[in-house]
Amino acid sequence: MPVTLPQLPNEILLNIFSFLRPSLNPKTFWWGKEPRVPPDLITLACLSRTSKHIHELTQPLLYHTIPYCGLSRTRLLRTLVRYPHLAEKFRAIDLNLTNGEGWVFDISLDAVRERLLANNFRGKLEDVVNVPDASCEICLVLSLLPNLELLEITCDYDTNNMVSSFFRKVARPLVNAPEKQNGQKHPFTQLQEVRLCHSDTHDAQEATSIFLVDDILLPTVHTLRGWSISWEVHPNMSHISQTQLNLKHIYLTYSFCNAEGLVNLLSRCPDLRTLQIEWHEPTAGGSDELNFDKMGEALRNHAHNLEKLVLLYWCGGGFAYARRGRIGSLRKLSCLKALTLQQDILVGEVEDSDKESSGTGIPPLSTLYEVLPDSLEKLRLYSYSLYPCQDDDEENLDEQVYDLIASNQMKNLRKVRVDRENDSFRNSFYKDVKKFVWKASKTHGMMLVTKQETETRTGLNLPTICRRFQCRR
Repeated sequence: MPVTLPQLPNEILLNIFSFLRPSLNPKTFWWGKEPRVPPDLITLACLSRTSKHIHELTQPLLYHTIPYCGLSRTRLLRTLVRYPHLAEKFRAIDLNLTNGEGWVFDISLDAVRERLLANNFRGKLEDVVNVPDASCEICLVLSLLPNLELLEITCDYDTNNMVSSFFRKVARPLVNAPEKQNGQKHPFTQLQEVRLCHSDTHDAQEATSIFLVDDILLPTVHTLRGWSISWEVHPNMSHISQTQLNLKHIYLTYSFCNAEGLVNLLSRCPDLRTLQIEWHEPTAGGSDELNFDKMGEALRNHAHNLEKLVLLYWCGGGFAYARRGRIGSLRKLSCLKALTLQQDILVGEVEDSDKESSGTGIPPLSTLYEVLPDSLEKLRLYSYSLYPCQDDDEENLDEQVYDLIASNQMKNLRKVRVDRENDSFRNSFYKDVKKFVWKASKTHGMMLVTKQETETRTGLNLPTICRRFQCRR
C-alpha cells in the first residue's frame, strides 16, 4: 500500500523539507544583485499550509533565512512585531533596503522600546519615525531578531550612520552583559557572520571605510565579507581604531587596502585563518600605490595563524595601481595551506633580475621554493596582472613549477594551478611531471597539476587501506 507524505517519519520529512530552505550563498553576495524572494521559499510557504503537522515541521525552516526586500517588507516587519515566537526562529537575513513606510515604523518602535537601552538613541529613533529612513528600518528589524547568526546589509554608510550607533549603544552592551539567570541568551550574542555591501560600488569612487562600521564587528563575529570596503590607513585620518577583533575569516571583494591598512587588519585580528583581498579601482582621495614589500613584512610579523591567503589586483577601465616591491618569503607562515596571487608580486619578474644586475638595487628573481612555506597544500598563480607578462616570465614560471614538483621538497603540496591569458604552456610538461606521480591537464589559459595518490601492491591507495583498517577495528 503506498505511503503518503504525512505518514513518513518526521526525520525523513525534515530531511526532504530541508532541501527547500534558502541560504545566503556567498557567491551571490555582490553589488547590483536583484533582491527577490527565492522560489524555494515560496514553495516551502505553500507546503506549510497543507496541514497542521506539516506546518509545525516546516516553520523553523521557513523563517530560518529571509531576504528582507521588495514589497514583502511591510508584511514581514508586521509579522515580526506581532509574533515574537516567529522572530526567534530567524537565523539569517538579507537587508537590501529602499525607503520604507512610516506607519510600519510606528508599530515596530513600540515593540522594541525595551530593547533600546540608551535613552539618547531611543529619542533619535522617535525623531525619524515619521520620516522613513533605511538606517532606522535596519535598527528596528535587528531589534526584533534575538537569535540572528548571519547579517547581510546592502545600503550606504556615513560618519553619523545610525546602524553603527545602534551596534555601539545597543548591541555591544547586550553582548558584554552577564548571562541571564534563566539561561536565555541576550540578543546579538549568536551573531557570527556579517556581510557589508556598499550600494554605490558602481561609481567606483566611494567605499565604506571599515572604521565607520567598526562597531558592527561584535566580539561574537568571526566572519566578515565586504563588497567595496576600504581598509586603508592614511596619516590625515582622524579615527584609526586599534580595537582587537575576533575575526577568523575576512573576504574583501571589489575593495581597497593599502600596506598600512593591512598592518592594522592583521594586528587587530591575531587569530585570522582566512584573508582574501581583491582590489578594485583606487578610491577618490585614497591610495593608488600597493607597497607589497610592506605587505609581505606585515604578513610575516602578524599572520602566523593564517591558513588561506588570496591577494589579487586587476587592471581595466583605464585605471591602475602603482606596484612597489613584492611579497617575498612566506615561509614563516607555518599554518598556510592555500595560496592564490599573481606571479609578479610573489617572486618578481625576469625584468627585475635585469635591473638588479644593472645596479638599480632591485632584488633578484626569487624561486617558488624560497618563498613558499612547507605547510602549503594548494597553490594558484596568475601570470598576468597590471601589465601582460613577457614570454620569459611565463617560461620561468613553468620551469619553477616543474622544479618544485621534481625536487619533492614540499611534501604537503597536492595541487598547483597556473592561469594566464594564452595557452603557451610547455608541451613536454605533461609527460615530464608524470614520472613524479603528478598529473597535468590544461584548458584555455589554465594549467592544473595534481599529485596522484601512491598505490600499493594491492592496488589500493593508502587512505583507502587506513579507512578499511579502522572499520575492522
